[in-house]
This record gives sequence, C-alpha cells and structure tokens, in this order.
Amino acid sequence: MEKPSKGEGTRRGLSFFRRSSEQRIKEPTGLPYTEYLHILETYAVKWDVEKVARDTWQNFFDANDYSVDGVTSSVDQKEDGYKVSLRGPANYDYRYLLHTGGTSKSEDVRAAGGFGEGAKIAALVCLRDLGAKEVVYETDGKRVVFYLDLVADEHYPKPVKGLFVNVSQIKNRGGSTFEATFPFQNVAEIFQKSRDLFYHKDNPDFQNPSVENEAGGFRIHVGKGGNLYEAGQRRHYRQYDNALKWNNVEDVTLWTRGKTFTADRDRGDIDKYQIENKAIKKIVANMEQEEIKRIIEQNPLLWHESQVLGLGRAVLREMTKAYKGEPLQFPDNYVSSNLYSPQYIKDALTNAGYILCDYSMSSVGMVSALEKFQKLQEHYRLEPTEAEAKRVNLLKSAVTELLGEDVEEEILLFSKENEGNIIHGQYSTGRIWISQETVHGDFAQALATLLHERDHKKGTDQSAEFSYALTDTLKKVIDSFLKKADVAKPLAEDWDSVDMEKA
Repeated sequence: MEKPSKGEGTRRGLSFFRRSSEQRIKEPTGLPYTEYLHILETYAVKWDVEKVARDTWQNFFDANDYSVDGVTSSVDQKEDGYKVSLRGPANYDYRYLLHTGGTSKSEDVRAAGGFGEGAKIAALVCLRDLGAKEVVYETDGKRVVFYLDLVADEHYPKPVKGLFVNVSQIKNRGGSTFEATFPFQNVAEIFQKSRDLFYHKDNPDFQNPSVENEAGGFRIHVGKGGNLYEAGQRRHYRQYDNALKWNNVEDVTLWTRGKTFTADRDRGDIDKYQIENKAIKKIVANMEQEEIKRIIEQNPLLWHESQVLGLGRAVLREMTKAYKGEPLQFPDNYVSSNLYSPQYIKDALTNAGYILCDYSMSSVGMVSALEKFQKLQEHYRLEPTEAEAKRVNLLKSAVTELLGEDVEEEILLFSKENEGNIIHGQYSTGRIWISQETVHGDFAQALATLLHERDHKKGTDQSAEFSYALTDTLKKVIDSFLKKADVAKPLAEDWDSVDMEKA
C-alpha cells in the first residue's frame, strides 16, 4: 500500500481518534490504518547520526538474540538520495514500534534499551533532521511507515507537524527490515559502519579475548584505546578530557553480558567507578586461579606503574587481590612500587635499570622497591677503616655541637668510584649513606653532606618539607657560629689530623 498523500493521513488519523475509548477497546484495529503518535516535530530532542543509526541497529540486535550476526546492510544510490536497508532474520511484534514506553525489553537482563522510545525518536530525527521522507519497517507481515504531517487543529492549537505512522498488511516474507533514503552519502555510510557498535562474531573488539566468562570479559592491549560494551552494545566511557568518543578506554576492551550499569535513556557515558565496581569485580570474581595467574604472567606491560592507566590498573589490582595461589616468579629487574616509596629510591632504581611496577604486584610475589633498595644497600656497604671511623665520629660530634642533637641514624659508607652508583649519599629509615670519597675529602664538604642527608627524613629534594628542614638546619648552624665561634675549628683540626694514608 502506498503512503497516504499529505493531509490524507491526518484525516485518517482523526477518524481513529474520534472513536470512543469503549469502541477502541472493544473493536480490533483494522488494517490498513494511520495514526498520529502525539510527538511534535518541535520536540527538542537532538541525536547525532551515529546515535540514530545505533538505535536502529539495536532493534535488530535485540530481536536476533543479542547479536547482529546474520543482519545485513546495504546502501543503494537512488535519484533522490542514498537508500539504507537493514535486514534481519528475526520477527518482532510491530506494535512495540508505535508506543512511547512500549518495549519488550523492560524485564530482559540482557537488553541495553528498555525505555520504549528509541524507534519513535530515531524515526523523528531521520525525518526532521536527516532529510528522509519516510522511515519504513517491515516485520511479521506488517509494513509500518513513519512520516511527518500537519497535526489537526483539534489536537494542537498552532500549525505544526507531528509524527504519524501508517500500518498495512503485506505478504510475510520472514524476518524484518528497515529502509530510509537520505540525501547525504555520509549519513548512509555511518548507518553501515554502526554495525560495529554491537556484538557480532567479526567485530574486532571481541577477537582473542584475554578473559571471557558468564559475567563478561575483557581483552588486554596496553597502550591502545579500547571500547566498553554493556550487554553487547557499545557504551561511552567518560575519560579525563570529558569528551564522549570511542576508543578511549585505557588498556582494555571490556564487555558485560547483561544489564550492568545505571539505566540511561540514551545509553550514554559510564564513569570509571561504575566500571570498576559493577563490571571488573564481577568478571574477575568469575575467573579461576590458574586463569588469573596466566593473565598476570603473560602481560608484563600491564605491570608497569607508569604505562598502565585507569581501567588497566583497575583490572590488574582486582586480579592481584583475587589471586590466592603460590607467589609468582618475575624477572629480577621488575620491582613493585611501595605506596609511599620516597622518590629518590624510585629514581635510584630507575637509573640503575629497574622497572617500577604497580604496588599491587607485591601481593603476588614481586619484590618491592624498598626491599630491593635495602638489599642493594647491603651489597654496596663498606666496612670503615679505623681512620674512616674516626672521621665519621667527628661528623657526629659536629652535629651535636652545632645543632644540639645526637645523630641517631647509622652512618654507612660506600664507594662511589667502585660501585654501580645506585646511591650517592642517601637517607633511608635509620640509615645515612655517605661515600668513602666524601669521608676522605675536606671537613666542610663532609659535614654539609651529612646535614643535607639528615634532613631527607622530612622529604625528598623536591619537597617543601625538605626545603623547610634544610633552612632550619642552616639557621641552627649559623646561630652556633655566632654564639660559639670556636666550636667548628677544633673539630676541623681534629679531622685534618687523622692520617688517612692508613685508611
């Protein structure tokens, strides 16, 4: 049946609405008929082309057991534009297309929609904003044509167009179709490309999964942008720049099998908190211990502290938290960063060729940065000669005389010339490292080094706490010189009197 001419549809629609409610309930609606859907073209909804295309594909996806496998698409150039056709093998009840709020998905744990407005709003946008003259669905022997026409005066006080639908009986050819002709080729192309917003066996996002179970799955690809899917349909992930775009999920592509996140009428963006707590935790909770072990061991890039970002790090931490097996074995040059590792320890290890990994790796057997640093310190430690020990004691005495404080830390020596140089006069808890070369040098340099390193217990070189502590130390030293000018000179003379040739 041809679509009614302009105005005719309105008159048919009015005859339908003039029926009493009693008649409409008792009398079945005959076919063909035309109906005004009470949606004005002035309805202030704004959907971009991809969103319209996605909502159109979703009807085929939902009816096809949550896959677009077997759903075909084509674009044919016509005199009046580019005709987009989608065809799927499944039927559905055409009446769901006609009612805002009408949906077969409200109780379905796998369907991503459920608000019952997608087909209506998508048709409105195609007609009003994208240049289509009509939007046609066929299913179960019914042809449903959406179009815009003037609304009768008795239904609205101002001249305005509204969304109408014409329903007619056709031969049941099996399956369902969508057709619309657009004046712009790029609109048609976006409709075709939108197939990849859904699960299908050839969708590259679902190839070679790292993990897949009843809760969902993920594919690890550190350093590459991934996508997020809920119940087989792609969702936006709100990244740091707040832009809604695809391929911006850090380090993983992740999917859930059923409805997982907070309901959203537009299937809009999901934040990091929801993904971590409603998706990642459930997926990892369904993993076997051997599977967790395999994923961690086979993805060394996932360990890195600096390379792995938000969701990749969340996946790693959830797996390390869930792992209860024997400690894993890692290459010697990988160390886990302690939560509060001083920056100088991190810098020293990095400069020596060690790779800093996420702190969570220590829970599955990786040596921590602090443990590695302490072991390296033991390796570098030199036993002081009698002369070196005398000079170390003179340095302690100088601190006591100048600052009125005892040196409680253990002073350890290392050779800057003979060792790998991971430490250069460093402070660590309860220890101060000073190079042998410094002890063999002049008194002022050695004392300045000791005072500097003692203040590192307040913070790193770059920290304000260290700067304040060092300033306070300098003030105390200056005060001592002003009040007791003869204190340092005897200590310096004693320093010079030590025969370092015996060292």
